[in-house]
Amino acid sequence: MKNNANKYLNAICHALGLGGSPENIPDELLRKAAQWAAGSKEIPWGAYQAQALKPVLATLKDKTSTQWLPAKSLTVTPEFYPSDTAPATDALNAQLKALVNVVEPSNPHLLTALQYHGAGLALSKSMDDLPLYDFIKISAAIAHCLENGNGKLRLIGGNISGIQAYLYDIVSKRAGKLLKGRSFYLQLLADSLAERTLEEFGLSDAHIVYASGGGFYIIAPDQVDIEARFSNLQSKIAEQLFRVHRSNLFCEMAISEAFDDSVALHGQAGVWSKVLDTLSKSKQQRLRYNSALFEAITSIVEKGGDAQRDEITNEEILDQADHDTIGSGEDKLIVSKFTKQQIELLGRDLREARYWITAAPESRQGEKWFKDPLGYLHQLREHLPQDTSGLMIRVLNEPGDNMPFVLYGGNNIPVYTEEEAQKANDPDVRAGEVKTFDALAAGEGLDRLGILRMDVDDLGSIFNDKIGQNPSFVRYAAVSRSLDWFFKGCLNEIQKPYQGRTVIIYSGGDDLFIVGRWLEVLSLSIDIQQGFRAWSCNNLSISGGIAILGSKFPVMQGAALAGEQEKKGKAYTRNGKKEKNALALFDQALSWEHEMPKIMAYREMLKKMLEDKVDKSLLRKLDMHAENRKTQERLRESPRWMWNMAYDLGRFAGKTKNPDYAKQIRELAQTASLDDQDFRSRSTAVPKLFLLQTAARWLELETRTVKSTKLEQNAFDND
Repeated sequence: MKNNANKYLNAICHALGLGGSPENIPDELLRKAAQWAAGSKEIPWGAYQAQALKPVLATLKDKTSTQWLPAKSLTVTPEFYPSDTAPATDALNAQLKALVNVVEPSNPHLLTALQYHGAGLALSKSMDDLPLYDFIKISAAIAHCLENGNGKLRLIGGNISGIQAYLYDIVSKRAGKLLKGRSFYLQLLADSLAERTLEEFGLSDAHIVYASGGGFYIIAPDQVDIEARFSNLQSKIAEQLFRVHRSNLFCEMAISEAFDDSVALHGQAGVWSKVLDTLSKSKQQRLRYNSALFEAITSIVEKGGDAQRDEITNEEILDQADHDTIGSGEDKLIVSKFTKQQIELLGRDLREARYWITAAPESRQGEKWFKDPLGYLHQLREHLPQDTSGLMIRVLNEPGDNMPFVLYGGNNIPVYTEEEAQKANDPDVRAGEVKTFDALAAGEGLDRLGILRMDVDDLGSIFNDKIGQNPSFVRYAAVSRSLDWFFKGCLNEIQKPYQGRTVIIYSGGDDLFIVGRWLEVLSLSIDIQQGFRAWSCNNLSISGGIAILGSKFPVMQGAALAGEQEKKGKAYTRNGKKEKNALALFDQALSWEHEMPKIMAYREMLKKMLEDKVDKSLLRKLDMHAENRKTQERLRESPRWMWNMAYDLGRFAGKTKNPDYAKQIRELAQTASLDDQDFRSRSTAVPKLFLLQTAARWLELETRTVKSTKLEQNAFDND
């Protein structure tokens, strides 16, 4: 059974002078636990003094930081972003007082309260990038391990593989209804896997170093039978997942060798590296590490064309009793019961949900509970049930100190208004229902869907060898939590201006998947990059790609195309160096720093020209000459595009009535060909003509999507 960490949390707080109770735990053991947690013998002990906190993401890669987090209780709003100003002493002391006020042995939600009030204070002056909360949490977990084991520790890791295929391989036009439920299910499943591991070894939430993005890492005590128990747990989980998902989802698991202070104080990075390496190998050799699956897998034979398939996921439904349907009339679809539950008990309820409620296996009956492969029961509810005994209750996206909270990226889901439902002329479209992707993509003149995929650059190498000075469990926990806070919390705030037109399908760990009308998706991608840059103090970068598609384009292929664009963004190279930190748009990789600002400026320049009655065929000409250049360079032909463009744009400028614009167009012809100084000096990796082409395509598509009185026609009407 999972234990309550309050005994050890109180003892650590008491040792730091923050209240609490000694709990009859020897001070020597607590001090050792704290040293192992911080990876150093130089830790504060006794009367803690409030210290300003530097962002831990800013000190990755052995960097120093000149920015500070505010001395506030946690929030996902921009007021918690780093700034150049250190918090005042009065603010620090006020925050410390708020923390001390919640440290009581009787507080049932002490871990939550410590996070809420202690995540904005630093551990010490010499460790001013490590949050006090993470130090208390990890120290308490290690203290428990030392008191309940043989004096050594283990690190257990787990990771769900197959997430991307499971999430993206949806074939139905009703994909929008399923994807949110499917996305939340992945977070729910990862949470249940961590929960099951904690229960197996009698651990608490404090023992979780990190749990997000389909993975988890847990500190455990070394015990005589731990490897046998771990092996049995690993096999049992593999069987339970296979029973529901067959080969679509697996959970790789790994456990480190036992280690003591020689590693805890000097070699924690090596422990992480070995666990990560084992997880990677397990992914390639699943049957070797889960031999009990071999017989089950070989007994399953797909029926192929004779089998009924789920018409949303395209998965075979082998058991007739597992058949179900959704929709009515011509829109009626055959689905598995599991798919229907994901839609109705997760995706649909998520819209209004404030609470995520979990019950132990077989502990509840008679209500609508979603049962996961491990047997845990889940509900998403707007209000608490009358009987909460034996339930684990968490508040969704509302940090506070009186109830456990969990962040989930994207529970703000666009729904049909009364007016939109009436216009749809579809019996399955009702006010309050989740919008289909067709509806999201709708424009005033042109319907185009945007699919965005983004991912933090080089995060694997950061966790392996660039975590910062003095790698420690506290540092790993703080870095992971900071990334999670952005992708599951801050992202919701960034998306708010675009809620009616975009939906965050998946966001966790370090990556995200967003669908919506292309114009809003593009603007949102820019805001996300700017927000992440501010959150990480420009020490981390994020790359992505946008696929712009017809509104009825299958989301499965669209997700794959967006993935190809994301890879293109991550392959961005300048001066022979792969820099990443880019967005691929209209099949062109563009640096957030070097090219995107220029493209946005060119778009504004072209927009102003068109609004002032410059002929709209200018957009077409820029696109045509750019394509000619690409073709001639690919075929290694003479650069006819250069003099053709000079002649064509020269004539165009001669017909332009506004002399200022005529001059600008002639200058564009010159600087985009013979005199492209930025490209020649390699300050940009993309020629100016291609940047102008991207700006022209952006503006052309925008004017077709959102009509205006000044731009009633467009240059590509006859395409």
